[in-house]
Formats: sequence, structure tokens, C-alpha cells
Amino acid sequence: MNKGLMLIDESNWGFAAASTKRLSVGEQDTHAVFGFIRRLRQIIAQFPILEPICLADGISWRYSAFADYKAGRDKPPETKQEILLAEVRKSFKSQKLLLIEALKLLGVRRMHALNMEADDLAAILVARYADSKRILMLTGDKDWLQLIRPSASWMDVIHERRIGFKTFAERTPSTEGVGLGFDRKGEWIGISRPDQWADVKCLMGDVSDEVPGVGGIGEKGAIELVRQYGSVYNFFNAVMDKSIDPKDLPKKFRDLALSEEKHDIFRRNEMLMNLETTRRPQPNGLTLSSPKLDKEGFRQFCTDWMFQSILTDFDNWVAPFERKLS
Repeated sequence: MNKGLMLIDESNWGFAAASTKRLSVGEQDTHAVFGFIRRLRQIIAQFPILEPICLADGISWRYSAFADYKAGRDKPPETKQEILLAEVRKSFKSQKLLLIEALKLLGVRRMHALNMEADDLAAILVARYADSKRILMLTGDKDWLQLIRPSASWMDVIHERRIGFKTFAERTPSTEGVGLGFDRKGEWIGISRPDQWADVKCLMGDVSDEVPGVGGIGEKGAIELVRQYGSVYNFFNAVMDKSIDPKDLPKKFRDLALSEEKHDIFRRNEMLMNLETTRRPQPNGLTLSSPKLDKEGFRQFCTDWMFQSILTDFDNWVAPFERKLS
């Protein structure tokens, strides 16, 4: 197998780093940049045979496909939590150009498309390379669980969780931590395949992205249906060919079986949330940078932004970025 890929969810990591203790030089926040590159160094040192690529968010095509997509994020924050999240987003946004500069100086590749989110780019790369390369997806975004393959695993380094193809359907601290399926007594009722996670998400919706579910079915109900029937379309087909009598179903499943509106909502959500949807447009303005490590440039960057802990043992600090080029 060729040298593998390390796919990094830039916004997910950046937002997490921007949520930490504030660092600044004058009025410019720097803590998101500092936290991001420290984590990046750690993970590159841990997996030196994987080529890191930071996947950046563009303006998602989903906004034009569904008017309410993440609509609440543009509303003035009201609660303490909303105000805090808005401040973190503002801080990370103010540091974005600094982060891009740091990644360039460190020789780290960065992929961006005008109309794509990072998870779209991850889906494209997994589809292209999963048969020939080992892939490690680094994000706390559970949507990426859909993309797990025998050679592609998911890792949330912030919460120390990792799920691979073999462990996807096992009860482990990682699978328990992301909620892949337990009943109230703690018995494992989880789904067995990554592609089934897409069906679960499409049934239950996504509160953070403001995509409503079909209604009446939450996470546990969605897992129960998918586990029992294999997929939502298996369920729909069984109802249509009368191998399932809706009268014998629990109300939440009976309502889904008989409601054309719920069928339409599921199909809409499949377009928005299934990362392998055939309805995703082609990338617009796709770029993939290929910078070279600039040690002296990065040293000056650290001097300018007062990253003293990096400068104290500079050569050792940048060593993992040199090894990745070999």
C-alpha cells in the first residue's frame, strides 16, 4: 500500500483550538493558530507515514439546496451559550489567514473548493484513494463516520476516540462515546456498517446543521429501524411489496411507512447528509496546495507571534514536518 493520507478537518480543529485560553499579540488573537499547529505536530509525529492534508470549508452548496441550512448561525446570539459560540467563531475567523500562513510555512497541504465543506472533500478523497492508501480522518464531526472503510478510520484526537472498520459495530469507549447505539439498559443495539450511519442521520436529522428529521424518530429509533431492516430503502420496499404490514409496526415506524411527506424529507436529508450522495455537485474552484517546508520563514513567524515554547527547541519542534517529506 502506498503512503497514506491524513485528512484534517480544518474548521473542526480550528474551532476547538479557538475555544481554549486566549493568547494574543496586541489585538490579534493567536491561540487557535498555536493550538492547531501544536496538535498537528503531535499527530504527524505519531503517524509519520501519513501525508497531512487540511480540508477547508467553502460556502456549501447545501445553502442553495435547502434554505434553512445552518440558518440560525446568522441570527444575533441571545443565550450565554450562543454568545460564547459566536465569540469563538469570530476569534477563529480572525485567525484564519494566520493559520493558512503557518500551514504554508510548515509545508502542509491544504485543499479547498468554493462550494464544498470539508466533509465533502473528505468523501471525494476517500472514494478516490481508499482502495490504494491507508486513510486517517481527523475530526470530531460524526458525519465522517459514514466514510469509514477497511483502510479508512475516524479519529477524534480532542476526545481521544478512534473507530475503524473492525471496531465500528463493537462496544468500545469510542463507539459508546459517539453514540452508535445502546438501549437504556446499556445493551448494544448498534448498527453494523458505516453506510447505515447515513440512514440514521437522515432519519433523525441534525440539530447543529438545522436539518430537521422525518419527525417522531430519534437516534435510538433510527438505529433500531436500520438495524432491523438493513436500510431505510429496504424498509420502504418491504412496505410497498407488502412483505411488511404497516398495521403491525410501532407507531413511529408505521407513520414513516405511510407518510409520503416523511419519505420526501428522508430523500431531502439523504441529499444533504449522505456524504456519498450522487446529487452532490462537482467541486467549483478546487485547489490543493503543495508548499515546501520553510524553516526560517516559520521561525520568523513564531518570533513575530511570540510562540516562545516552539522557539525554545525549534529544530526538534519542526523535525516531524521534515520527516514527512522523506
